[in-house]
Amino acid sequence: MTRGAALALPAMLADVEELMSCESFSADHATVARSAEVVGALGTITPGARLEVLVGAGRPPMEPGSSADLFALASRVAAGLGQPPLRGTAVGASDGNYTAATGCPTLDGLGVVGGGAHADIEYVEVARMIPRARLLAELITRTVR
Repeated sequence: MTRGAALALPAMLADVEELMSCESFSADHATVARSAEVVGALGTITPGARLEVLVGAGRPPMEPGSSADLFALASRVAAGLGQPPLRGTAVGASDGNYTAATGCPTLDGLGVVGGGAHADIEYVEVARMIPRARLLAELITRTVR
């Protein structure tokens, strides 16, 4: 955000109806209800502002065991190519949540290696692009046989 935008922020907020959105990725209704309760208890600090918590259907959770066999295969492929071990957990959501919910083994996060996703500091590790492409090519080759 530029300095000028920071100074104009209070005026901009006067017309904002939705400033923040967050999702809870859990199939456990008690967990979702508790999350809504905790967020709702935060309250506001801006005079005249209000906090409204809406609970509804969002992306289905990607259950950790739903793709365990495919992850094991990808890990073996990475090791066979002399690549660093794959990480098995991540936060956030993707369209992969939908395919996993149908029972289709799904791996998410096999794109470029980097960090700072969706932020001004986002980057890719260029030196790891070709090794990642090799991993994907070998994984695809082994899964279509």
